[in-house]
Amino acid sequence: MTFEELQKEIARTMTRNGHLRTDVARLQKANAELSETNRRLAARNDELERELVLAQETSNDARVNALALEKALELYDQERAVCAELDVECEELRTQIEELKKK
Repeated sequence: MTFEELQKEIARTMTRNGHLRTDVARLQKANAELSETNRRLAARNDELERELVLAQETSNDARVNALALEKALELYDQERAVCAELDVECEELRTQIEELKKK
């Protein structure tokens, strides 16, 4: 290899090294950006997990309240039925009282 060819090879190598340095810098920047994005996503994931736990707790509380309301409604319906029966009995007693007054 001649001195001139050696100089050309050195120049090409230096150009390649320059491109490699640019590529390395670009990759380092991309890595830093990805690391920051990953940090933000991890923080958002933690936030969403807390919201999910809160939503599940709220859902469980609502479910318990709904069951309590259903039981209260059942009792109310039973009491209404008893009241309706008492109304009938009262009406029958009124009728009997009226009949006794007539005698």
